[in-house]
Amino acid sequence: MGFPRNSLKALFLGNALSLLVSCVCLSVFGTEKWGGTFEPAAALQMLCAAALLALAVQLVWRRVKRRTQKRS
Repeated sequence: MGFPRNSLKALFLGNALSLLVSCVCLSVFGTEKWGGTFEPAAALQMLCAAALLALAVQLVWRRVKRRTQKRS
């Protein structure tokens, strides 16, 4: 069973929707300050970084899965 052709579109759409909902929740509920002198990034920056990291992992996993299926 292979990936449908539109699975890549669904992957990007799902991640974009997830990021959008997370941004809305962030704006509605607000954020807690880090406090002290250590502030690695703002909440929105960390949210975007996490979304990009999740997308990268999903794309790598998709590629690995497709390669293993072609060999079978």
